[in-house]
Amino acid sequence: MTLDELKQHEPLWDKWYIKERLGGGSYGDVYQIERTSYDKSYEAALKVISIPKDKAELDEVTIGFDSVDETKTYYDKLRESISKEIDMMEQLKGRTN
Repeated sequence: MTLDELKQHEPLWDKWYIKERLGGGSYGDVYQIERTSYDKSYEAALKVISIPKDKAELDEVTIGFDSVDETKTYYDKLRESISKEIDMMEQLKGRTN
């Protein structure tokens, strides 16, 4: 998803605006976001996860499987793994160690 496509959804969660793309990784891109509340600005990072990341990745992964069902199973397991990681990070939020 491009920066322009994401900006069509602003404000995010009623207050957040995307400032710039910070970088990308194997699962998606990270953006700097900002909100203003009571004349104070707050910044955070937003990771946009895309599975598969793009058509090229889908084509590359598909070569390794015999069927569309195998490819779907691969991505379902990947999605489940990412979802578990997000749940774990949510549980650890606010803990210093």
